[in-house]
Amino acid sequence: MSSTLAAIDMGTNSFHMVIVEPNDSGGFQILTREKETVRLGSGAGDLESITPEATARAIDCLNRFGKIAKTRNASVRAVATSAVREARNREEFLKQVKKETGLRVDVIQGKEEARLIYLGVLQALPVFEERILLIDIGGGSTEYLIGEKGIPEFATSLKLGAIRLTDRFFPEGQVSPSGIEDARYFLRLNLLGLRAEMPEQLPDKVIGSSGTARTILELAQNHIRNVNGEARSITAGELDQVVELLLGCKNRKQRESKLGLDEKRSDIIVGGALLLQESFRILGIKEMVFSPFALREGVVFDSYNRSHRKKELSGIRRSSVLQLTNRMIPREGPAQICANLSLNILEELSSAGAFFAEEVEKEILEYAALMHNCGIAIAHSAHHKHSHYIIQNSEMLLGFTGREIDVMAAIARYHRKAMPGKKHSEYEELNRYDRNLVKVLAGVLRIAIGLSRGESGRVEKVSIQKQGKDLVFWVQPSQKLKTGDDLSLEVHGATLRKELLEQALERPIDIRIQE
Repeated sequence: MSSTLAAIDMGTNSFHMVIVEPNDSGGFQILTREKETVRLGSGAGDLESITPEATARAIDCLNRFGKIAKTRNASVRAVATSAVREARNREEFLKQVKKETGLRVDVIQGKEEARLIYLGVLQALPVFEERILLIDIGGGSTEYLIGEKGIPEFATSLKLGAIRLTDRFFPEGQVSPSGIEDARYFLRLNLLGLRAEMPEQLPDKVIGSSGTARTILELAQNHIRNVNGEARSITAGELDQVVELLLGCKNRKQRESKLGLDEKRSDIIVGGALLLQESFRILGIKEMVFSPFALREGVVFDSYNRSHRKKELSGIRRSSVLQLTNRMIPREGPAQICANLSLNILEELSSAGAFFAEEVEKEILEYAALMHNCGIAIAHSAHHKHSHYIIQNSEMLLGFTGREIDVMAAIARYHRKAMPGKKHSEYEELNRYDRNLVKVLAGVLRIAIGLSRGESGRVEKVSIQKQGKDLVFWVQPSQKLKTGDDLSLEVHGATLRKELLEQALERPIDIRIQE
């Protein structure tokens, strides 16, 4: 990855790009920022589809961003949020973007979006040591997070956003008494449910980010306080006054002329302001501090963390995987035995010169091994397909890119039954490198499953030797093996499952018991 990075946030309302380079203090220096209002999504319910017109606007914007990034010799990471993750034509949109811009867009789940926003906020404000509540109101969703020292304690994403609320209650930005009443009732129902899920003790420190929060702070500064200087926080009383000003304007033109709002924000600000006001009331917020950094800066920091393999990120990833497996498969032991054997085999393949895996790929194999049976929570029949669906769609997995989730899901999908093939869209949609990676890692997992068949840890480890073209897997018994027993059951189970790895490595595999 180039040391200069361009992070693109493809939001429901607008696209943002920030280009940065690392500095000597361990942070980064911002070289340039770009923003365009694209209006990728709209709709009162689910953001059902991305229209051809919105797709064209998105591609034009991304091509412009790409040219700017190229002038800085910056590598690009693009993430998409609610409008893309909810769209029925999501895959078609992503394929068209890839074809016309060359960008592989990472579609992030709501909780991961909240975590990345939190990372961004930590780069802007000195709140790392404090327990904070974060609120980020977007066009299609709003993220709420409680965190301390960089670790999320609670995170969720609600399908409440400035565009979504406007389309439902204030079409074309028109304000009416009935629309206000209905919006408040709807918001309170949703936010009371949110409060019930949150910890009993909420943080005193509240941070707001995003364009909605910035606009409301500017309105407070210009029309309530009437003082010079940039607004950095807003009290509950000031927010109430701002909302009164907004509701006193019946349409977007009045909000532009009387309050000086930009035309790209004037039509959707009422929905966002009511959402923030009701959040203040139901969560008991007295004051909110504004963060100028949000998702795109979080993407920057996360990308640098990945390139330097930071322990904090690995801890968040592992914790989220264990949380998912403990919910779906309460008995952790057997899965960990299988994961350990999988890593053992992968290391031995490297020592034998048969396949070399990056550290992140070893991590992906371990997590896929821990989660491969999670589909049993739905049904034992075809549980490998259920596991694929759960991994790919769970909001519990934090710290992973969309590509990593796709690979883990595919490994779980192919831990049993059919071989990967062209008839499977979940396999064919991966790039060539990842298709081969899935075959190897799923093949390793299949053998590890066979060797851990008894779920008792009777296999200590596996050693691999090259003998001509063949790979010989020497299976070593553990001290748990009782006198008179042998590993014939485990070796038979592994032998039945070796075909996929043989195909992937293009080598015959012979599995034997170490005497």
